Amino acid sequence: MPIFKNKSIIHYSLFIIHLLFILFLPSCDAVNGAGETGNEFYTKIQNNEFEDVLELLTEDAITQTSQKEWIEVLKSINKERGNIQLFSRTAFSSEVKNEKIITTLTYNITYENGIFIEKIIFYKIGEEYKIQQYLYKM
Repeated sequence: MPIFKNKSIIHYSLFIIHLLFILFLPSCDAVNGAGETGNEFYTKIQNNEFEDVLELLTEDAITQTSQKEWIEVLKSINKERGNIQLFSRTAFSSEVKNEKIITTLTYNITYENGIFIEKIIFYKIGEEYKIQQYLYKM
C-alpha cells in the first residue's frame, strides 16, 4: 500500500519546494557575492591596506565621500579600536529597488579593544558586489 494515496499532494508539495527554491536562490547569490566583497573589505583593513579598500567601493560611494575621507575614517576606526582580530557575518537582507540588487550584511567585528556591530550595504554592479555604505558607531 503506497504511503501517499493522493498523488496531487505530492505534486503540490514538489511545486511549493520548487517555488521556494526559485525565490530564495537569488537572495543566496546576493548574500554570497556581497559576502565575498565584505570578507575582502575586512581582510584589507586587517592588513592595514586602507587604500586598497577603495577598489571595493561604488563610484557613488566615492562621490559622496572622497577617497581621502574614506581612508581617514578607516584609519581612525583602526586607531581607536585596535586591529581587527576576527570578523563574522551575523545577518543579511537583500532587496531589489529601482532595478538594483541591494544587499545589507551585518557583521560582528572583534577588534583589540572590543566587539562592535557594523553593517555594509552593497550594490550589485554588473557581476560584482560593490560597497555603497559602511555603517559603524564610534
